[in-house]
Amino acid sequence: RVRAGETIAIVGAAGGVGSALLQLAKAADLETIALVRSATKAAFASGQGAAHVIDTSREDLHSRIDDITRGRGVDLIVDPVGGDGFINHLDLLAPVGMLVLYGLIDGLPEADVFKAQTGLWGRSPAVRLFSIHAYDAHPDITGADMALLMDMAAQGRIAPVIHAELPLEMAREAHEMLDANTIIGKVLLQPHRTEPRFTL
Repeated sequence: RVRAGETIAIVGAAGGVGSALLQLAKAADLETIALVRSATKAAFASGQGAAHVIDTSREDLHSRIDDITRGRGVDLIVDPVGGDGFINHLDLLAPVGMLVLYGLIDGLPEADVFKAQTGLWGRSPAVRLFSIHAYDAHPDITGADMALLMDMAAQGRIAPVIHAELPLEMAREAHEMLDANTIIGKVLLQPHRTEPRFTL
C-alpha cells in the first residue's frame, strides 16, 4: 500500500521475483533500492533502472540506506530470505514502514521479531507475512491481477527476466545454479524442451 514517491528496498532484486518486483515498483513510481550480493547483479539491477543499488557483499546496508533516505528509512522492504538477518531490516524502516517476508530461503527468523518491533514502538514498524495462497479463495482478485500484469507485459511496461530455459531432467543443474548464486532472473524447467537455452 505504498504510494508514488515512497521508497522500496527489494532484497534479491536480481532474482526472478525480485526483478519482477523491481519492474512493478518502477511502474508504480516508487523510489527503488535494489539489494544484491555481487557486482554482476548490481550491474544488472542498475541496467533495469533501479534508482539505487546496494551490493551487500561489499557495502554496509545500514549506512547506505541512511544516506539514500537522509536518515528517514525505507517505507517498504520486501524480503524472500528471512533467517537471522531478517530482524535487522526493522532498523531500516521509516516511521510506519512495513517489512514483508514472502519466502524462507534462510529459514524462519529465530530472533523474537515482535520483541524487536516493540523496541521500535515509536516508529510503528509493521511486519507482514505474504503468500499468494492468501488469495486462493478469491479467483476474481487473482484474475484481475493477472489481466493487469498481462496488459502491462503487452504494453512493454514489464518484461519477465529469464536466465535459462532447461529440460525438466536438468532440475539438478538448475538447483546447483541457484545454490551457486549465479542466476539473474528466473530459471524455467520445461518438460517439452530437449536442449538448454541460456538467455543471460
